[in-house]
Amino acid sequence: PAENENIAEAQRMKIFNAYDGGCFFANTALGTMHNHPEFHVPIQAFFDDWFDCLEQWYGGFTDPKQAHARAEAAIADLEGSILLMQVRKDSQIFRRAVRRNLPSNLFSNKN
Repeated sequence: PAENENIAEAQRMKIFNAYDGGCFFANTALGTMHNHPEFHVPIQAFFDDWFDCLEQWYGGFTDPKQAHARAEAAIADLEGSILLMQVRKDSQIFRRAVRRNLPSNLFSNKN
């Protein structure tokens, strides 16, 4: 039922909204990488891992070139939506980006 879907979605959103200042890694990257290059490698590794996961997932139903492009676009969309969500104080912006870019069962505890 739709009610169960709303509850599951609310639980998924808690993961992304746990840090009220936006995306912790993006904020850290933007705020430190230019002045503290030692942060570059671990931050890049985080985003590379995220990219690789999305690229692999998109690769399950599209060609490798398209999977690469979609993974890159998804991260840009999600990160941008976090910024816009904070500026406009509207969590629906981020929710729409999640629906556009991530599988609906990503945070499901079903196997």
